[in-house]
Amino acid sequence: MAGIYSAKRDRTDIQTVVDIPAVFGATTYFTEGLTIVSNDLYWTDTGTKKIYTSGLDGSNATVLIDGTSGTINDAAGITSDGISLFWCDRGFEGIYTAPIGGGDAGADRRCRPGNGR
Repeated sequence: MAGIYSAKRDRTDIQTVVDIPAVFGATTYFTEGLTIVSNDLYWTDTGTKKIYTSGLDGSNATVLIDGTSGTINDAAGITSDGISLFWCDRGFEGIYTAPIGGGDAGADRRCRPGNGR
């Protein structure tokens, strides 16, 4: 089952936070990266080439960055400094960033193997 789940440290009391297929309707999901900023979850999905966000309780789940326009290919890990999101993209071979509030889906490439940065 594709989704975002919570559990106690002893791996009991597993709860579904976001049932991804039920909320977004697609059938191919490969959720890889997850980070928490303030009271929100952010996660990457290589199956849909998107970055999603929701409240900690799964409320207001939405697509933050739609990579089907060529801005995300194979996004894996994700983190934040509280202002921007940063993710590794194995397909485009780089680390990318975008404003935490979404907006322009044009990712800003920060480094790429072989370019000296």
